[in-house]
Amino acid sequence: MRRGAALALGVGALVGIEGVCRLAPPPDPRVPTGTPAAETITLEGDPWLLWQLRPGDRVEQGKPVHVNESGFRDITRGPKSGPRVMTVGDSSVYGFGVGDDEVFSSLVQDDLAGEVPGLAVIDGATPGWSTFQTLNMLDMRGWALDPDLLIVGNLWSDNNFDDFVDKELLASYAGFAETTGYRVRMLMAHSALFGWLDWELRVKPLGDRAKKVGWSMGGDSPKSGKRRVAINDYADNLDTLCDHVRRQHGGVLFVMLANREDVDPVSADPAWGPYRRVMQDAAARFQVPIIDVPALVRASGHSADVLFMDQMHPTALGHRLLADAVENVLRTRRWPQDRLEPALAGPHAVYVDPFEGRGIDPGPPTPRAGQAARVRVPDRGAGEGALWLVMTGPNGEQVGSVALGALDVPIVLPPTPVPTATFRLYFDRDGDGPTAGDEQRVIGPVRLGPAEILLTFVAP
Repeated sequence: MRRGAALALGVGALVGIEGVCRLAPPPDPRVPTGTPAAETITLEGDPWLLWQLRPGDRVEQGKPVHVNESGFRDITRGPKSGPRVMTVGDSSVYGFGVGDDEVFSSLVQDDLAGEVPGLAVIDGATPGWSTFQTLNMLDMRGWALDPDLLIVGNLWSDNNFDDFVDKELLASYAGFAETTGYRVRMLMAHSALFGWLDWELRVKPLGDRAKKVGWSMGGDSPKSGKRRVAINDYADNLDTLCDHVRRQHGGVLFVMLANREDVDPVSADPAWGPYRRVMQDAAARFQVPIIDVPALVRASGHSADVLFMDQMHPTALGHRLLADAVENVLRTRRWPQDRLEPALAGPHAVYVDPFEGRGIDPGPPTPRAGQAARVRVPDRGAGEGALWLVMTGPNGEQVGSVALGALDVPIVLPPTPVPTATFRLYFDRDGDGPTAGDEQRVIGPVRLGPAEILLTFVAP
């Protein structure tokens, strides 16, 4: 009897605690948990997404930015009253460096408002996000917005070399839908008590860790030589996006983004080339349109300095060209009557990434004038061939070049009126001087100034 009474008392206590927990449920992964953004703090760690935008109003690069309570660079959306489009990708899709009304997603909504009643175009991109982070965001809160068309611009962050791999890092954090542990936890999701225990004992500590390390990644840490998203994982993720949209009878439009080198080529075989081919293959297999932005910027006749504010982020004009291209596809295909629904596709090919394991370390933080900087360069194997260092100014003009006798010889840059410079270290194996076909290493841009800068190139 006493054992039965104790059991009944224990069950009663659990029921009572469960009731209290239901009155104040644990944080929901579908809603950002951060505080409104300060002027200079725009991102915060998140155990499901690694990092996310902080809601609020601020100024970035002198341009106004509004992030709504759902963590999107967008207005607050009410009930759906017409077709909805969502753009996904990283900072180039998010609109780094341009104002809210200059991002291509905003331009498309304004331009097509009279033709597509109730149209809403949601900017679902976040700086630095890969396809893994995008998939988690969609599962957490994106699909709930019921987008009729997904414009997919994920590329740069996926193919980037860094000191972490997204799949591994997400698995070490709370994950979302990628782990067996998550699926087991979902079986317990109806218990508010379990939800609070899971939050306090597992998720919150991992979230605190993400806040501490999320933006130290890619700083001074040595690079692993691995892509953030391996090429076949990237192909899998694009397939997952298309398959999910097809099941919902929505549409997909791929946007193959461009960068400065598409206007002023440097390498005949850039490291992002294989990932572009994966996106092109996905568009062909699923029979959905793809916008070739590299061809678009070359055909525009504009210089790289007019189209890009740095290596890859489009200017307001670059976003205007992209918006025009999106609108042209939608008008030509008579969207939304033609939903651009992906076809049922077979498995993708097994891709071989010739650059995997050859990641390029961007070197130390940009040195201030007067500082010395040590720059790590890739291993040249046996080391045959000459080394050339080529210096270019902020507009891509060549300022000077020098043949290096050895890596560990310091180079003193005298005071110069050029405010910034980019350096390319060429491994000239064929003896014809620094050419686009040579293996190369890009450093910079480096701030220059009225004092000397000392650069020393060191082996791995």
